[in-house]
Amino acid sequence: MAHNNIELITKYSPKYWDLVYKQDAVTSVLDSNQKLVKFEGAKTVKIGKWQNGGLNDYYRNNNADGYGDTRVPNAAIDGIPAADFVGAADFGYQKSGVRLVWEEFTLRCDRAAAFEIEYFDNEESGDELVGLGVTEISRTTIVPEVDAYCLSTLAGYALPMGTVTGNFTAKEGADKPLAALNAAFLHFDNYEIPADDQIVFASPSFMNALRQTDEVTKFMTQEDFREGKDIRFKIEKYEGRTLITVSPDRLRTNVILGKGGYKWDAQNSKAINFLMVAKSAVMHVVKYENIKVISGETNLAARGFDGYTIFARIYHDVFVPDNKRVAIYLNTAATVAQEPIRELTLDVVADKNDRITAIVTNPGDVLSVVLKSTNDVAVGGTLTGGTLVSVGDTLDAEATYYAVGAGNKVLAKYTKQA
Repeated sequence: MAHNNIELITKYSPKYWDLVYKQDAVTSVLDSNQKLVKFEGAKTVKIGKWQNGGLNDYYRNNNADGYGDTRVPNAAIDGIPAADFVGAADFGYQKSGVRLVWEEFTLRCDRAAAFEIEYFDNEESGDELVGLGVTEISRTTIVPEVDAYCLSTLAGYALPMGTVTGNFTAKEGADKPLAALNAAFLHFDNYEIPADDQIVFASPSFMNALRQTDEVTKFMTQEDFREGKDIRFKIEKYEGRTLITVSPDRLRTNVILGKGGYKWDAQNSKAINFLMVAKSAVMHVVKYENIKVISGETNLAARGFDGYTIFARIYHDVFVPDNKRVAIYLNTAATVAQEPIRELTLDVVADKNDRITAIVTNPGDVLSVVLKSTNDVAVGGTLTGGTLVSVGDTLDAEATYYAVGAGNKVLAKYTKQA
């Protein structure tokens, strides 16, 4: 008989979550130095910033009583108070303040989800479905949203002098990718930002154009990125700068977080060709907390659901101080971005006897169920009613098949062709 192993599930759920985030989130390379981050309560974070008063003139004690080297400035004549010097004398070192200032920010993204897993589904998986469920939902839903929001927010920090547009494809006459990167490098060099502190988040189309360009002989290398638990992924480098390829769905300006995930501002969102940032200028704060598992017995007694519920909340945000916004460089497409590239499609496959042999949704990582109905509902609308469809059912030529997500929102539809 299966047992309710909640203690083990509670123990391993955070392990799954952290592991997936570090593997698949491209913005994990920007995670803040935890020594300089303090959480105050649930959503408030204090970020430490180094401040000092700078250097002063050093006054030598070789002109006392009018004797000595008169070319050395006299502190008294220059009007420097004695209290500004270290010790009782009015010469030598002047004091300069130094401190670690804790600036307070409020995390703007408070996102949450409740994942429900039926008791016997978990039992049949060998008590692994709960942990794996968190992993897959994190990988396919949470992580892309964190990346998309982070990169979009960083793009919004870019100053006008660090924002340009371009058209990068492999076709003749397209903008030159190396020239565009060199312009970004020049911008960063003008502000004395070290090359090894610079990270370029680039779209696949820009990276493709970069690999195919014949502007100059290219020197690109590949290496492992490692961070904790021996987790790694491949990155490329060009002239000492790190280049990371990012899915187009995560690389847009003006991303909006809402019900059921994230979307783009249809009037203003643009595709990002590449976003170049100085890692030291970015405070990327991701906080996971309140990952709780409710047992089948508790759910059954409270609301008649015989299974587990995983409640997960995520607080995250990214900040760039005003005086460091010069370290954000944005190259976008010239026109507003079109609808998401990865639109969901639905295909219901049947044999010659109209017996359904497969139900295919693409991409396959979208969480949805397939219902059939005689109602005509457009994609994006809400389906009222409907019958659950399974492999082995008979294909109904009079019905429309719908892939629906949370709240019975229609994600895709299929009608048998005559």
